[in-house]
Amino acid sequence: MAARQDQTQQIALIACGVLIFVLGIGLYFAYSSYQKEAAAVADLTQRRDTSDKAAREATLQAVDLKQMLGFAGEANFSDVTEQFEADKKRLMGTFAETNRNYRAVIDTLAEENRKIALQETEAKTRAKDLKDRLVAMEKEKDAEILKHKQELDKAKADLAAEQSNYEIERARINAETKRLATRVKELQSETEKAIAAAQTAKGVAEDELDKTKRANEVLLSERAVDNPSFEVADGRVTFVNQATGAAWINLGSADSLQRQVTFSVFESDLTDAGKADKKGSVEVVRILGDHLAEARITSDDPTNPVLPGDQVYSQVWQRGKQRRFALTGLIDLDGDGRSDLQQAKDLIALNGGVLDASLEDDGTVDGEITINTRYLVLGDYPEQASKGSIRSGFDTMSKEAALRGVETMSLIDFMSQMGYEPTEGTFRFGGGSGAKTGGETGSSGGYYRFRMP
Repeated sequence: MAARQDQTQQIALIACGVLIFVLGIGLYFAYSSYQKEAAAVADLTQRRDTSDKAAREATLQAVDLKQMLGFAGEANFSDVTEQFEADKKRLMGTFAETNRNYRAVIDTLAEENRKIALQETEAKTRAKDLKDRLVAMEKEKDAEILKHKQELDKAKADLAAEQSNYEIERARINAETKRLATRVKELQSETEKAIAAAQTAKGVAEDELDKTKRANEVLLSERAVDNPSFEVADGRVTFVNQATGAAWINLGSADSLQRQVTFSVFESDLTDAGKADKKGSVEVVRILGDHLAEARITSDDPTNPVLPGDQVYSQVWQRGKQRRFALTGLIDLDGDGRSDLQQAKDLIALNGGVLDASLEDDGTVDGEITINTRYLVLGDYPEQASKGSIRSGFDTMSKEAALRGVETMSLIDFMSQMGYEPTEGTFRFGGGSGAKTGGETGSSGGYYRFRMP
């Protein structure tokens, strides 16, 4: 029994020991776990405290930041964000996307302030310069005022002297005015007498003018009867020798025809030489009878030659009469720019015409246009200012021709109707010798053109 009790006690002791061991191990692990948990709790507590501190600092910084940005400390984040977006649209529209923040705005404003400050400094400098200049100008102004005041004083003194002189001069002018008024009355009386005398002379002149007009009308009517048409043919071609270039016309000594007279040749059915085209020209070389003369063909058209029955006409020559002419303007027959006035005079004389008046190369008028003058031949009107005297003479002769009822014609038409060919060579029969060009002038002999084969 005792052994069993001892064994039981031993077992109990062993069980207690095992239990204690197990309990110790459990307590150990429990303590170890507790220490770990306590350390973790302590760490979490420390981390919480740190986080709380950081949160408090962040909250304080956020409050400070909101206040720095101009917001109340209790403003919430959405209000700040909304205001920031509005500020971006209002202030940062031109900024780059990465620079749209308040720092960039502050930098921009700082730069603008710097520029404004610089401009203000420059403006102050300019203001100072202007002020200095103003002071200098004020000094100059004072000097100018003093100078002008002195000049004004002098001008006043001069004015007083001039006023005194004016009074003296006015008294003299008044006296002179009275004298002139008396003289004007005398002149008015003399003028009235002169007007009366002029009116009397005017009446006499008007009577003389009426008489002259009536005389002109009578002379013009007589000339119209004597010369019913300037363009009527003077004669006809009676025979032609084409081999020798000779032609015979029905005009001669009884018609007062002379050698070297030139005729234009027209078709046999000519009715108006002034409107017809000439077919050639002939020049008288021999007088064979009362109504017969030999002529040389000076120009014609091989396809339309001079033929018997063709009519001849001269601008200058007229059967039994002398036609009278006047020349004005620049007379250039061959287009070389030089005056051929003397040659034109010779041609008119050689063809039996009379030159009543001519405008000389120096601008003077030789002779006079009368109511008996048949034609005024118009040369070129000079354009050069240096030819003013010739232009004046041209105008004067044209007016005289119009006043006396004298017809006018161009130099080209006049020479063409005479059968003149200025560009061909000529041969002179009679006392002269040799050949000359159409542009040369002679004293007495006529000029004959070589007939082209």
